[in-house]
Order: sequence, then C-alpha cells, then structure tokens
Amino acid sequence: MSLINVSLNVTAYADEPKTTNPQVKFADLSWSMLGLPTKIPKQVNISLAPGETRQIVSMSRILTFNGATSFSIVQADGVKARLVGSFGARTARADGDGTTEWALTVSNKLVTLTHTGTGTAPTFGGMVAGDGIAIGGSFSPLNWGSFQVVKVGVNYVQFVNAIASAETVTGQVEIYSATPVQIGDILDLQSAQFAYPNRGQFGITGVTDSYVEFSNANAVPESAITGVTTGLTIYSDSYKWMLLAVEHRVLVVFNSDSSTGCEVEPPVNGDFQGQPGVLLKRGKVYELTLTNPGLDVVEGVVLLSE
Repeated sequence: MSLINVSLNVTAYADEPKTTNPQVKFADLSWSMLGLPTKIPKQVNISLAPGETRQIVSMSRILTFNGATSFSIVQADGVKARLVGSFGARTARADGDGTTEWALTVSNKLVTLTHTGTGTAPTFGGMVAGDGIAIGGSFSPLNWGSFQVVKVGVNYVQFVNAIASAETVTGQVEIYSATPVQIGDILDLQSAQFAYPNRGQFGITGVTDSYVEFSNANAVPESAITGVTTGLTIYSDSYKWMLLAVEHRVLVVFNSDSSTGCEVEPPVNGDFQGQPGVLLKRGKVYELTLTNPGLDVVEGVVLLSE
C-alpha cells in the first residue's frame, strides 16, 4: 500500500505585476488531498519524435466483434450474470458437437475424457495443456464445471475434478484456449444497446469461448442484442490517477476512444521546468496513447497510480 498527496491551487487575477497574493481575484480555487490510498505508483519518462505515436499503457484484452455480432445477457444465479456471444473472449477448439460421444473415466482425481469414435470427432491435435474445458448439459452434475486441461492425447483430454463420476454421454463439451480474457479481469459494458442495469464495470468470475460470467446482482435478461461497435471492453486492470507534463504540445487518447484525442499544450514551449503543459486525470485509465503532432522532439513525464 502506498499513499498519494494531491495539492491544487489555481488563482486567476488582474493584479500587476505577478504576485502570489493578489488583491483583484477572478477565481481562487484550492484543494489539498493528503494520504490517499493507492498502489503501484509508476513514473514513465517520455521522448516523442516529430509525428510519433506511442502507446504508454495497454491493459485491454483484444476482442473481435462488430455491429452484426449477437449478444445476450442471461442470469447465472442471484448475483452473477453472463454475457453470451462469440466475441473472442477465448478461442474455441474443434471439440465436436451434440452428437459426439464421450467416455469419462476417473483415477483418483484425474479425469480422462475420451472420444469413443461415435459422432462428430474432435480435433485433439489443435488442443494443448492449459486449455479450458466446460462440462454441463447431459453429463452428471458431479461432472459439471470449468476445468483446466492438463494433458492431451490422440483421442482424449485429461483434467482434475475431485468429485467426478465415471459415465458415457453423448453431448457437447466446450474446449477453448486459455487466453485472452482471464478470471479477475474487468468487463466494462457501456454500450447503449444494453439495458441500463446491465451497464457498468464488473469483475469477471468465469469465461469460456461462448460467454463471460460477471458479478451483477441487478442484471436483467436480454437477447439478440446487435449494433454493438463500441462500449464493450475487457481489461486486466486500470489506473485511477494520471498526471502528464510535457514541454511541447501532444495529443492524448484514453482507453478505447477512437477520436484524435485532447490537446495538452504548455504556456511556453520548451520550458519544462517552469511552465509545462499539464493534464491531471482521476478516473479509469487502461489505455493511454500519446502523439507528437509537431516538428520538435517532446520530452516529458507520465505518472500513473492505481
């Protein structure tokens, strides 16, 4: 745990000459916030060549969706919901379909799930240890759940389940990659295509290739949601404080903003010590990109803190 002090003092006045104690004030604003809890403070020194764009921070997961992608919100239990859709949370393996027959055997806690040869055959060559596997549906409830593959054979996968029960079942098993989205990531759902109770920032508690599960006790079911092109982001973490100081003008883009960014310009070019361009932000920063639109090298500093 670290602490951060933030002191701001802005006075606009008409006195001449310059003074620290003016008599004719237009505005006099001051805050002193001391000992604010924070963690992982990080200072990044920057040097941008003319025309250069640099990503300073990137904690977002790469998702794949467009306006035609269909989403649904379903309730998983009283406090959790699922965002269902094919949007790249995990990469699906060729794991068969509803006609695939599986034989599940158990040795101590090690479970072997073998394709019997009946129904659509999975492609085990495309699976690797570390993949995720989700079992439900027609299997015994003792075998339901999400697990991590620990071994892949020519016609089987193995994983650990201490309460598994042997059986032979015809049905769908989901096998998927271990990346990009992880349990503990943040689902940032802001798109107006979703009902208001489903919008916000939520911790992810489960993930497969077909859904992400998240904590939201107020979620309401929705189906066939399309037209989502922005406002859906997943990131591993975010900073809450960002201070930028530069000696020349820069363009700043936060998070998933697709605009050209906001300008930060010093009162006097080249005077970093005395009169830098300054931007202070309190709020989520999971991506930060800077662009130098000028002809001079830009030197400066970025301070980030959670």
